[in-house]
Amino acid sequence: MKHPQKTLNLKNNVCRAAAVCFALAAVGVANAQSKVDNEAGFIIPNANGLFPGGDLQFIASGQSGFLGMFGGTGYWNSGLTYTEGTTVTLTMQYFYDTANSSPAFQFTVVNGSSTATSPVQDYPAGGSLVGDTVGAYYQIQNDPSFPGNSGQAVYGNINMTLGSINSAVITPRVFNDIPGATGTYLNSYPGSITLGEAGVSAPTGFADRDIWQFANGGTAYTFGAADYFTASMTLDITGNDVVPEPSTMALLGLGLLPLARRFSRRA
Repeated sequence: MKHPQKTLNLKNNVCRAAAVCFALAAVGVANAQSKVDNEAGFIIPNANGLFPGGDLQFIASGQSGFLGMFGGTGYWNSGLTYTEGTTVTLTMQYFYDTANSSPAFQFTVVNGSSTATSPVQDYPAGGSLVGDTVGAYYQIQNDPSFPGNSGQAVYGNINMTLGSINSAVITPRVFNDIPGATGTYLNSYPGSITLGEAGVSAPTGFADRDIWQFANGGTAYTFGAADYFTASMTLDITGNDVVPEPSTMALLGLGLLPLARRFSRRA
């Protein structure tokens, strides 16, 4: 997912950027960190080619705060904002919309005390889930300037109403643009699944992505057209955000960092 460009607003001492940034006061530093660019949520990979929008992704973003879905049958922004390190609940329904005589989806987000539900999204004529799989993913984008670029997603209380589903399978690195990163993959379905990546930093490359899929007998389940279901899970995304060393923060708070750098160059 591509995220909106961040802006810098010095007038209000607010700093939002993809790199470390600071809002300076006479003494002290505020907002001295940047968010790891990672995201996670449900995914249906459009294996049958019947989604007009490509892969269906129903997600939370640890960096931009987006909570909603895109691809697949359309686009929906819940209007709620995800905060990294907190837990949200995502629910996805696949059902037959009798009003329009079509298989359809509907999505619900619970974020703290707030709940948002999408409009019904129908498949185009003749479309269905037949031949596709359903699961979830974790993606972290490469940051060449931050060797410690790391994060993870924890999926909990996983529920799938379709009786044919009795397990889940993990497939690491469906995107493997930074092969030197270290992965963590823990499967305790349906209680929890953890997907994590550490050291996602290389001169080039877009991202690493891991997925898990609902399964039967340890094999990813291929859905039929009428395999209607409700799937839900909790989701918690964390990232090893960039935070300056205490000595750097102190210099910034005192306005001495430029002076320190000047003396360092002279030495």
